Amino acid sequence: MKLTDKVSLHLTPSGISAYCDELQRSTATPEKRLIALDALRTFIITAVEPEFINDETFERIKAILLSEIERASAELMEVNLRLLAAALQRHDISKISQLFNSLSRSGFWEILTLAMSRMDATPRKEVSMWASQWLEEAKRRGEEASPYPDSIDFVAAEIEITEYTAMTDIGKYLDYA
Repeated sequence: MKLTDKVSLHLTPSGISAYCDELQRSTATPEKRLIALDALRTFIITAVEPEFINDETFERIKAILLSEIERASAELMEVNLRLLAAALQRHDISKISQLFNSLSRSGFWEILTLAMSRMDATPRKEVSMWASQWLEEAKRRGEEASPYPDSIDFVAAEIEITEYTAMTDIGKYLDYA
């Protein structure tokens, strides 16, 4: 039996706040919370009837969601920052590459900048020397494996391109710092 051709949702700022509080408690990571909040925000914005787009209550709901999205983003940035700092100090290429691939390039540079700025001079210098040596060695191996002059054969040299790209960005950062 069909009652209507549409379903109406009744959202209130207090209801959205309560939902966000519950999401904060029940979500394992800031990344998952951020995904859920952004999906909810997108759904609400696309599903709202046109006459409610400029409604004060709708604006408050959007503001609550935006505030929660910003909070989850900041938490996620801090988690990624700590992970990158630890990976740099452990010389964990795999973890560095994973973070590089999961973030935008500007996001990676942002956490790289913060991670390096929070390091004392000695670990920062050590990371800088390690990254430089890693890049030189990877380039040498890649050029030796390549049948063409001045080109790198990543496959033949068994160099992961994502690792090389991440380390190249770290090298660029260190050149600018």
